[in-house]
Amino acid sequence: MDKNIFCVAPFINLSTTNKGKVRLCCQSKTLDGLHVNKNSLDEIWHGKEYQRVREQFLNNEWPDECVTCKRNEDKNIPSRRDFENKKWIDIAQEPYPTSAMDFPWEVDLRLGNLCNLKCVMCTPDNSNTWYDEFEHFSHLRLFKKDENVRWPVHSSFLDNYQEWVSKVKILYFSGGEPLLIKKHRQIIEFLIEKDLAKNIILWYDTNGTYIDQEWIDMWACFEEVNLSLSIDGSKAVNEYIRHPINHDSLLEKYKLLSTSPSNIKATLQMAVGALNIFEIEYVREYARLFNFNNNLNISIVHWPEFMSLDALPQSILDQVTSMYKNDHSDRIRNMIINLKHNPLKLKELKDYLEKIDQLRNLEHKKCFEYLYRD
Repeated sequence: MDKNIFCVAPFINLSTTNKGKVRLCCQSKTLDGLHVNKNSLDEIWHGKEYQRVREQFLNNEWPDECVTCKRNEDKNIPSRRDFENKKWIDIAQEPYPTSAMDFPWEVDLRLGNLCNLKCVMCTPDNSNTWYDEFEHFSHLRLFKKDENVRWPVHSSFLDNYQEWVSKVKILYFSGGEPLLIKKHRQIIEFLIEKDLAKNIILWYDTNGTYIDQEWIDMWACFEEVNLSLSIDGSKAVNEYIRHPINHDSLLEKYKLLSTSPSNIKATLQMAVGALNIFEIEYVREYARLFNFNNNLNISIVHWPEFMSLDALPQSILDQVTSMYKNDHSDRIRNMIINLKHNPLKLKELKDYLEKIDQLRNLEHKKCFEYLYRD
């Protein structure tokens, strides 16, 4: 019997990219021709593209937009589909809904590329601080300074948030860095002022650097706030990967969160690749130290391809396999299966880091000396 692949996301969720294009969730491909500044909410939610995907899932078919989840599940790696179905468990079970909710219960807003960091695995589409460097790198050659990432600044969809935000159960904010976005703050203040916050759950992807007591006091007004805090290792590694972050200052933000109201829940988010595979236990220790929720959430670096795990020398891959073969995390155990060294990727990674060092006055060999072992 075929595996049941129903996903609840297209029945309850509307998501944007940081250019304002529309997608089913944060990991799906975009839906053809749809943009929140060109299409009304009704046109998007009840239109033919969303309906097509809903029918495909009801027929137990993978939509083309959902290739990321399919790829992960083919490798027995937990997927976004799994996450969404667990989050909406009351809906994501038979008999499945045959039509969408009248209005999306969850709205996922990627609010452009305004950010204060330029992480080594990032792009100018996701961080404007990359604008002064991206033209030096061949893997970023197709990117450009794109005005579409400023969609929140001149967005009828966001300008009219007072008309729809009270109907939402969950608001998901990402960026760029959402705590830098003025429109995001306006929405939060409006929900508090109108006494709507108590019925709304917030989710964030944030680098954590702008968290302060004022934000914590505002978040205390909401039903629940879930913070996914990006971090990629201990001090030296994290400061290299997430330049120009101050790691000690970041830990002070974590300390502040550790004493925040109980409705605010934090989880550390780590993108694991060739540059931080040996940092997992350090990040797990931070989660324990600051009593963060669910210990640690792992994602896997697939792009740039030269930062993936198979860029590592084979001797290091063998060491990694030995270290994590009995790890309690399914995702970590599965990501190390059948790893084989790709020498071209290693060369590209070394060349990339050399250029990063020149541009940022850094020394990658102090952090990643294992890249040079035979």
